[in-house]
Amino acid sequence: MSSVGLSSGDPPPPRVSYIEGTAAYEPAGDVDWSEVVVNLPLLSGDRIYSHPESRVEVEVGLEDFLRLSEQTDVSFVRAVADEIELTLNLGSVILRVYDGNRYRVNTPLTGVFIEKKGLYRLTVSEDGQVRISVKKGKAEVINGVQKRKVETGQELIVDGPQSTLSNVLALSGDDAFDLWSDRRDARRVASTSIVRVGSTPAIRFPDVAAALATWLARGCRESPGQLVESLWPGWPGAITGPGSHHSGEATARIGPSA
Repeated sequence: MSSVGLSSGDPPPPRVSYIEGTAAYEPAGDVDWSEVVVNLPLLSGDRIYSHPESRVEVEVGLEDFLRLSEQTDVSFVRAVADEIELTLNLGSVILRVYDGNRYRVNTPLTGVFIEKKGLYRLTVSEDGQVRISVKKGKAEVINGVQKRKVETGQELIVDGPQSTLSNVLALSGDDAFDLWSDRRDARRVASTSIVRVGSTPAIRFPDVAAALATWLARGCRESPGQLVESLWPGWPGAITGPGSHHSGEATARIGPSA
């Protein structure tokens, strides 16, 4: 476990909510890697690496998700309250932001600031290229001397340390990782089918399939809670989240190769 402690009044740290395949985990201040498991808390200074043909989902706060594609190396520089700072060393991540958390994502070439709800993807390729894609929302990108806004439907490509932040393009098409992330969102909406009204037992929504179809038709723009309120106004209570899941078998593989 990480050496950074939590007091009883602290909000819960980010936690691993889903694993497809296997991944490795290096706690803060340690040099040994171990296997990632569901519900593993990720604290300041921790590092996680997804193995080939593997993906990992990290729940942040109540409704935000950080998703790692295969062979992705992420360090949690700061994981405190509503301020999350990450370093994406290699690979690709998707950030689904609903909860009002503020994010800074460091890459080898840029710093990326996200404060607006939306859907973001950041990629660091093996040749060092950095790609910041905004499906919905707005991000501010800096490289030490320049700043650039990247907004809905845009992506910024940075090829090297001397590159200007001018290579802004229309968003490219979805790949397998984007589609997997969309399926995870859809699964979450389908799982968000129970509310509690006061102290009465949980009751099921009248038509979860219709809710899922509506959410997809709207382009996945709302959080599950916002969707519920728009379809069934006045429903009180807390919405239960999806259960945790691990789809892969443990292996002896450890951290990223040297």
